[in-house]
Amino acid sequence: MRKYLDRRSFRFLPRPENDPLSHGTPKSHRTPPPPPPPPPVPLSPRAAAAPYTVFGALQRRYIIYLVGFLTLASTLTANIYLPLIYDLAAHYHTSIHDIYLTMTVYIIVQALAPSLFCPVSDTYGRRPAFLATLLIYTAASAALALSYPAGSYAVLTALRALQSMGGSAATSLAFSVASDLAPRATRGTLIGPVQAWNSLGPCLGPALGGLIVWGTGEPLWCFVALAVFGAVAVLLVGWTLPETARAVVGDGSIAARGWWRTWWCVPTARGAAAADDAKAKTQEDGRDACVEPVHTKALRDLSDSDSDAEPEPEAPPRPAHDMHAAVTGRGTFVSPRPWASLTVLCHADTVLVLWVAGAAYALGYTVNSAVPLLLADYGLSPLAASLCFLPGGAGVIAGSLLAGRLMDHNWRRVAETRGLPTAAAQGDPDADFPVEEARTRFALAWLLALTGLVALLGWAVHARAPLAATLALLALVGALQAVTYQAFQGYAVDLFPRAAGRAVAANNMVKCALSAAMMAVLQPLLDRLGAGCFFTALALAHGGLSMAMVLALQRWGPRWRRAREGKA
Repeated sequence: MRKYLDRRSFRFLPRPENDPLSHGTPKSHRTPPPPPPPPPVPLSPRAAAAPYTVFGALQRRYIIYLVGFLTLASTLTANIYLPLIYDLAAHYHTSIHDIYLTMTVYIIVQALAPSLFCPVSDTYGRRPAFLATLLIYTAASAALALSYPAGSYAVLTALRALQSMGGSAATSLAFSVASDLAPRATRGTLIGPVQAWNSLGPCLGPALGGLIVWGTGEPLWCFVALAVFGAVAVLLVGWTLPETARAVVGDGSIAARGWWRTWWCVPTARGAAAADDAKAKTQEDGRDACVEPVHTKALRDLSDSDSDAEPEPEAPPRPAHDMHAAVTGRGTFVSPRPWASLTVLCHADTVLVLWVAGAAYALGYTVNSAVPLLLADYGLSPLAASLCFLPGGAGVIAGSLLAGRLMDHNWRRVAETRGLPTAAAQGDPDADFPVEEARTRFALAWLLALTGLVALLGWAVHARAPLAATLALLALVGALQAVTYQAFQGYAVDLFPRAAGRAVAANNMVKCALSAAMMAVLQPLLDRLGAGCFFTALALAHGGLSMAMVLALQRWGPRWRRAREGKA
């Protein structure tokens, strides 16, 4: 029994049992201890979080750089034309304005072609869409080279339209592939290289065209070079590009069948024994033995040892929201409906997002197309004038790579600031993530700087500033234009995570419509207003409208998005 010191008698007395100061609480007053927590149950591989895709890090990198290279079919073809304008006008016995009209026709078809192929690729597969469009592009390029000696302006216009139909879909398909391989939270890192390749065309195209004309004296060889590029692109897609559409192969673990497989598999699949072996292999580990050719198998093996590779569970579950209920390795053909992409434009938030992205693209395209006219007073040779496209293109490439990392950084910062759950932070399409805040972060600063630089460029040309200063301004304009365009194109895809092809096609329609309108009025307005007034008016119109739309998205965008998704 516990004792205590009595202060009056200075004697140790026994402490009562019901004394609250007693260290020994009576049993009747004791609180029963809480039950011990149950031991943690280890998660099975199937219960663990599955990766977004089973493609390894190195294999994803190869696919992204390959489809980025394929986007040159659009931008390289459009811009190799710029140094040829005067030569083509002389050869086809027409005016400079008529040659610019062929560029307008090219852009109009460029706006419509992805609406034919990209929505189909969402369900039928990326490989068939790439092969079909690149074959059209190669045939049109070869026909342009063969018909060049005839000198028919009508044939030139028609074949350029066919060439645009085949080549312009590659850009939209490449961005759809990026959405197949990465969730929204990390998609910017994959979009960056695609956009960088896509931006290489505006600087490489004019330089390549100028070099070819300087070396051969004939624009004919530019069309020959494009035909060779198309043939190489078809071979690369046929032999090395695996199918990535989530409606066809899911997260990549479903075996591709038929012509959704790479051509490496064709000899293997001819014999019945090989087919039986492939079927047995599929039943054993869920993957067709013929899906992975030697080169991609090596890439996957290297990816397993890559430090950036994602850990793969033994039997990764496929989330139901990421793919259709029945994924068989074969695509489902849906009749092309070009107007399906127009449904994206029936919502207030997507209209504003696509306008900001399309206006930024049209601004950069206008500046790049005006370079031959702007530098005419500098007295440069055709070769030197074609090389002046390189600084602007370098700025666009740098801006594209920066934009990809900036997009991912903004997403992480918003998730950390708001303390959002892991699913939302990782880009789960079903999670309610404030996409508007992440994608419009710093957008007002970019647009304000872009407005000032475009106006300054116009007055620098008007005042005959040193050529180095003009080229530096072209590089800065290209970088800021690329950052703005890429951020808002990613924003548009984020709004339609399960219909990326349709969203990209709608974005392509808007940007090409704006670019075509600018091409139709570029030379008349530039001649009438002069470089200073023209680019100042263009910068103020673009910057004012775009900044107003960004403010509207920041304020009402979340409400519009939830209402469209039925979460209001």
